Amino acid sequence: MRYLMMMILAMFVASCSSTYQVKQESSGNNEMLEEVPKWFVMKPTSDNFLYGAGVATSPDLNLAIKKANLIAKAEIADVINGEMNERATYFSTEVGRDKNKRTVQEFDRTIVNVISKTAVTGYEVAEQDIYTTAYDEYRVYLLLKYSYDDQNKLWDKILDDSISQFNTNSIKDANIDMIDQEYIDTYNKIIQKEELN
Repeated sequence: MRYLMMMILAMFVASCSSTYQVKQESSGNNEMLEEVPKWFVMKPTSDNFLYGAGVATSPDLNLAIKKANLIAKAEIADVINGEMNERATYFSTEVGRDKNKRTVQEFDRTIVNVISKTAVTGYEVAEQDIYTTAYDEYRVYLLLKYSYDDQNKLWDKILDDSISQFNTNSIKDANIDMIDQEYIDTYNKIIQKEELN
């Protein structure tokens, strides 16, 4: 009876432990992927969350996950604080002599996406699929979701931190109009309370 109870308990514990089944990537003969997770191609939309997707490969599973996470966070940061810069260059010159002259023209257009220092904290992993490739690597697809509430809290914290870094005397001396007088008064009250303690 005791042996039977131990066996039942062991089977129960074994059934409760969960593992993730890594999928084998199918690429057919042309080595192009035949399928990817639907949520990776068509990210969910929501009034409450921003979504960022990333994919990465590595022979090390943890490194593939970290790389995919970084790419997904960069996508979210781009939505929050991305800035596009464009540079266009046009070059035209004449070559040849006399009647054999011709014009050579060249046009170059470069678009750069800059993401300044942007904190992306409070995100959650919404989806994650792991595959093994034909080259003995892991391919990780990752979808992060980031709450607009967390973004608003982050902006409030950044604003509070920025205000607390100002020295009231330098604000008055520099005559900075961009900070509301209410913030200056609140800051002065906090400083006075700290000096009394």
